[in-house]
Amino acid sequence: MTSTHLAHQFGARAASHPTRPFLIEGEDRHSWGEIALRSDALARAFRGQGLAAGDRIGIDLPTGTEWVVAMLAAAQAGLTIVPLDPELGYHELKYQLRHAEVSAVVIPEAPTPVDYLELFDEILPELPSLHLIVYAGPGTRWFDDRAVPFGEMLARGERLPALEAGDDADAALALVYTSGTMGKPKGVLLSHRAMVASAMGTASALGLADDDCILQALPLFHVFGLSVLLTAISAGATVVLMPRFDAAGALALIANAGVTHLPGVPTMFELLMRDPAFGTTPLGRLRGGVVAGSMVLPPLVDRIRQWCD
Repeated sequence: MTSTHLAHQFGARAASHPTRPFLIEGEDRHSWGEIALRSDALARAFRGQGLAAGDRIGIDLPTGTEWVVAMLAAAQAGLTIVPLDPELGYHELKYQLRHAEVSAVVIPEAPTPVDYLELFDEILPELPSLHLIVYAGPGTRWFDDRAVPFGEMLARGERLPALEAGDDADAALALVYTSGTMGKPKGVLLSHRAMVASAMGTASALGLADDDCILQALPLFHVFGLSVLLTAISAGATVVLMPRFDAAGALALIANAGVTHLPGVPTMFELLMRDPAFGTTPLGRLRGGVVAGSMVLPPLVDRIRQWCD
């Protein structure tokens, strides 16, 4: 029976086809085996920095390779990820970090457009549980002994003993916050079993396999975007990472990267069909997808099905 713990499921997929492409981001292509090595090193480093099973780690990055590596490393180390919207303001971010009692956080080094190193320098005194900040980038900036560059964490982890992956499928994989439309955002704990079983069911329903390629243009801090990533892992598929959706860029990726499945919210599909290049873009291997996230009207579905079932 297939494990419903993310670390075990990813490990099995990576072992079965280590050289196949897993993540495509711009000109960079990363194999399953490469990401397995990086996430394993980061998991060891997390434990080496004193993080224990059940601790919570915020991921406050734009969609990208480091986001995926951080999630997989956290799963292997038995940590619970707290996906954070990179555009949260000071007060909203402080609320979620304090409410979740995060012990560590992964942030970008470069302003995106927020300067997160400056922001966390200001916010640290108000977060007593936070004792590790990992920042993704070249590692040329420094502001606190608790801050370690992403690359340095990988190097530290490579020097540490092997780490057995967690195996409690009922442990919390993610603490995802609601949008807060009816008050303050509420944290929802989601187990490995719940999220991985859902991903396996979705992959089966869509007929996804390890030769599929999925466009990940949805934000990973949202449960829809996170579920798309987990579904791709469940199927052993390739993921094309798009940090910020724009219709022209998405059409180019669909045509050039051999995308077979396209998940998105209704507005994304509307923008694709309105783009001047839509009628002349060869959609190549595209054969299916999911439209969700807000109300989906039947006429929109009919229009989408003319080019993507």
